Amino acid sequence: YITANEIEEMVLNMDDTTVISITHRLNEERLKRYDKIFVFNEAFVETQYIINKNKISDDSKVIYVEDGANAYMSLGFKEKESQLIVKIKSLITGIKYEDISFECGTHSKIKQRMVTWPQILKKELVEDGKEIIEIESEIIHNGLTVLYKKFIDNIDEKEDKILILLEHKEFFDMYKEADLKVYIDTIQLILSNLESANVYVKYHPRDESDYLNDIFKNFKNITFMNKNVPAEAYCLSEQSYVISVFSTTLLTVAKLISPKNAISISDIMNMELNTLRENFVKLGITIPADKEDLRNILNKSLKL
Repeated sequence: YITANEIEEMVLNMDDTTVISITHRLNEERLKRYDKIFVFNEAFVETQYIINKNKISDDSKVIYVEDGANAYMSLGFKEKESQLIVKIKSLITGIKYEDISFECGTHSKIKQRMVTWPQILKKELVEDGKEIIEIESEIIHNGLTVLYKKFIDNIDEKEDKILILLEHKEFFDMYKEADLKVYIDTIQLILSNLESANVYVKYHPRDESDYLNDIFKNFKNITFMNKNVPAEAYCLSEQSYVISVFSTTLLTVAKLISPKNAISISDIMNMELNTLRENFVKLGITIPADKEDLRNILNKSLKL
């Protein structure tokens, strides 16, 4: 359906023709009806339009599918979209906008929630008593296999491999306790201890900085992962281990394989008080206390 960027571009250059164009496209969408609508971020006017205007019967359902970390902790910020733009979009679409403050999954029309770990959901997704459906590991595995079959066929699933999922460079601006130098030193330590292993590295999908490339040039056993392919597609066997600070891939890998195969370096980064880290502890995800502990865990896991 019509995207947020398309509407915003139209609004910024608005005239009578534009208004007619937007209204026409949304009316076309209004003719479609679905018995189920799956959403992961219903904070946008366009998504709320579909939610509000869709209705086959009283059994029609809007279902929230977890949006990564947002399901397990309040991120504490909103994506920027001016109130003027929101008001204009609401006027054009003819709906009353429901401000959920980017607490995804809390729109009043949502009837069910599908999540990987019901036991660690944040209170906003539990206290209203709406039905919660657990996403089983088989569903995740089968979904990845179907969607990325051609890609997965090129990966040797029998090999031991370590996946390093890098934080977005802006991560170190958002969290004052996150020291970039400590992070770089930790990544170098990991790579130095894995020179005989198969190491896969993935930058954040929205990070174009390549801020660690100078370090990676010193190591020959690194394969860069496709940023547009979920990291989970690389680790569908028990021989895979994932290292990150707070990537929600850790949550998925804990489900797909085992919590022991998910390694968070949050304590090394002095982020012990983070809510997501607390949830990692509840699930049994591996959290090294310091760099020496990390080295021992790597040696034990990969038998280096």
